[in-house]
Amino acid sequence: SRYGFNEFVLALGYKGGKWLAFVFPQHWWKIGGRGKKTNQTLVQYNFGWNFDNGWSVGSSPNLTVNWEAPRDQRVSFPVGLQVGKLLHAGPMPVKVELQAMYYAVRPTYTYGTAIPSPKWGFQLQLTPVIPSLIHDPWA
Repeated sequence: SRYGFNEFVLALGYKGGKWLAFVFPQHWWKIGGRGKKTNQTLVQYNFGWNFDNGWSVGSSPNLTVNWEAPRDQRVSFPVGLQVGKLLHAGPMPVKVELQAMYYAVRPTYTYGTAIPSPKWGFQLQLTPVIPSLIHDPWA
């Protein structure tokens, strides 16, 4: 692109029975072009257990590393608990999840600002559930 941004993405996952787990690392960096220098890593990790009644529990926070920040201010690592329920919006199933996260590791300030980094975070996630387009040949 004209701003010189590049991205690396890889996903690994496991779905078995009532378990779902995945890790989704991403890395962005800037090579040439205009704009601010960028060198950041984001890793979303998820693990969850789905109950028969549509409820689920798990965790799905994002680990972030800003490689441009000072060494002791680079990492944000939250831990959390997520609770979800599969609902129906008309004919479409929708998974509604709420997560509370505590930032066990965090920078003192948001990089480049005088804004203190948060100690707690909350996440509301709405996910439409689309039927599988790829069928398991071993099922």
